[in-house]
Amino acid sequence: MGLQANFETLDETLAWKDDEMLECVSVVPEAPNTATFSFRAPSGAWFKYQPGQFLTLELPVPEGTVWRTYTISSSPSRPLSISVTVKAQGDSIGTRWMLDHLRPGRHIRASGPAGVFT
Repeated sequence: MGLQANFETLDETLAWKDDEMLECVSVVPEAPNTATFSFRAPSGAWFKYQPGQFLTLELPVPEGTVWRTYTISSSPSRPLSISVTVKAQGDSIGTRWMLDHLRPGRHIRASGPAGVFT
């Protein structure tokens, strides 16, 4: 009852919309070439999503902007932030940029959450 009651009081009009940039608030190394990036909405908006959904991040790599899609790794039961865990492959461009350049305080554009797999 307690946790569910808290969610019933969240104002639907204050849910994050993807026209607002995300602010990186933490980067946690998980393994070689792997990290979890957590974001918040600078406005204080909360995130509404289901398990299995994804975010698409706009990444400003040197060659130009690329869009990369990542499954949301955080729990919907903690709606004040949203996280993705990424692993760079050998030929990675976007994820490599994230690991090398995305730090707390940096803002990026994102779209989503999306996806029907839950």
